[in-house]
Amino acid sequence: MTLPDRRQVLRYVLLAGMSGTGAITLSGCIGSGIAPGLSKNAGKEGLDPSMARIITTATHTSKGASLTSAYRAGKGLGPVTSNAKLQRMAEGHAMAMARTGKVQHSIGFGDNFVRRLYASGYDAQEAAENIAGGFDTIEEAMIGWQTSAGHRKNLLKPAVREIGIGVSQNPTTHLETYWAMVLGVQVQA
Repeated sequence: MTLPDRRQVLRYVLLAGMSGTGAITLSGCIGSGIAPGLSKNAGKEGLDPSMARIITTATHTSKGASLTSAYRAGKGLGPVTSNAKLQRMAEGHAMAMARTGKVQHSIGFGDNFVRRLYASGYDAQEAAENIAGGFDTIEEAMIGWQTSAGHRKNLLKPAVREIGIGVSQNPTTHLETYWAMVLGVQVQA
């Protein structure tokens, strides 16, 4: 029996959109399970949170903004540019997912998108978050988000102008790589 390639199996994407003006709410969630025993780390002993590492590079950041802008342009929308506060926020959440091995918007007591947005100091008029796990490249993560209704809705929010991308890895988890994208537009003074 030939097992599917890791890329075919690890397409576990919890695609949930959080969005809103004033109040940020959960707009949708989809996900698919991974067949037992097909994970790259099947049979390894336990999760080790200390193995989690932020691996975001300038390439992830620029490519994420470029791919998002191109996708938006194809739909008649304006581009996005990188924002340092959104970047730190996305990296922090990607790291939290890598430490826990969970692809979720809320990890731990009191953690949620609204609190993280407030703590980041980003004065959002509108904001959205896309997360994913198991994709090896930003291109793969973008395809996952583009093919999910909730995430596509976030990518195509007309008002957003800025983006942050975070990617972390933990070789002791079944997904290994965790992605977070935060899109937003700041309140204009």
